[in-house]
Amino acid sequence: LIIGLEGDTPAKIEANIKKLRDIPFSVYDVCMLRPYPGTELYREMVKKGSTVPRWWIHPEPHETNSMLPGYLRIYFSHPHISAIELQCCATRFIDRLNRIRVGDALRILKVGFTARAPLFALRMLAGRAAVSWRARQWNHALVKFNNVEPPRMEHERIPLATLRMVR
Repeated sequence: LIIGLEGDTPAKIEANIKKLRDIPFSVYDVCMLRPYPGTELYREMVKKGSTVPRWWIHPEPHETNSMLPGYLRIYFSHPHISAIELQCCATRFIDRLNRIRVGDALRILKVGFTARAPLFALRMLAGRAAVSWRARQWNHALVKFNNVEPPRMEHERIPLATLRMVR
């Protein structure tokens, strides 16, 4: 999933999160928009001044959190969202889509047991939980160090009894 398209706004990103929550995926991969050379998007963004030619050899042009991984770095100007806010939206997107709900856990475990691969299913759950946890930590760092309004998060936890029932 790509964050940072020209039409993106915080409200649209939030609406996309709500829609995508109901689509069963193992792990959601979220990246920041990259205007690659040779593409129409790159030519348009350079023409508008939204990015600089050969952006990959320049330092980030915006005040962003350099602690985040490269796929969440921003090398363009967005018309509606500041760079820091865009990073907050991306980390919130990653966290909320990869957070494990009871139904997700049961579905993944059921598939794992049906395929006689319960260890794989448990690793998938652990990986997804780690992705969500890491995104939450990045988001807290962004909010703390950049004085950005903290996003409201919906908290969902898997009751331990539910996991025991699946065994």
